[in-house]
Amino acid sequence: MPSNERIVDALREGLAVFRATARDRTLDQMREAVAEHSRTLREGRRDRGDTPVYRTIRMDAEMHARLQLQAHEIGVRLQAICRHLLDLHLDRHGKRLAEETATTPATVPSDLFANLDTTAFAKVARAARMSRAVLGAIRNGQVVNLPTVVAARIGAAMPVPVPANDVVRHAASGVRLPPAMAARAEGKPAAREHGMSLEEVARQAGMPEQEIARMLAE
Repeated sequence: MPSNERIVDALREGLAVFRATARDRTLDQMREAVAEHSRTLREGRRDRGDTPVYRTIRMDAEMHARLQLQAHEIGVRLQAICRHLLDLHLDRHGKRLAEETATTPATVPSDLFANLDTTAFAKVARAARMSRAVLGAIRNGQVVNLPTVVAARIGAAMPVPVPANDVVRHAASGVRLPPAMAARAEGKPAAREHGMSLEEVARQAGMPEQEIARMLAE
């Protein structure tokens, strides 16, 4: 199993190769190359009876944004372009996609909330059935013992889906955003040295008990 750092390096090299060859190809040709790779990989797994294994790959926000932009430019899913870039890297080094890249990376930045603008942040909060102030406390690492059902809801609402256990870890990480990014909204829960439970954060943020119950419901 390759390390996280090795996979990120492979994605970076694959992206450089992809952009270099893009000069001589049309948009349709680039899109078809990615689609053809996805079909080949899918058919190979079907013939072998393999089940895909998903990994979360952590990278800096800049690299994540570059991958998102490339996927958007040619109109394919982020996971599809990542698989294709890994294969370009392996081709360049005389290998084919095999056991070490049999996993499909679900790429997320090191800071799960780094690329969320105001609109996207509000959308995640709505999907998670909580106020933006409560989601802000989770983003800032102030919430301990985040219920898995809530974490799964947040992860599923992200632009790039994030596993629930990653959301749980982030919620209690004590991460603080830089001052320029940490806009102080009125009623935003205050941090405590050892964190707060989700219910404590929600009550401090002024959420009614009925809404808290809905937030915690399955």
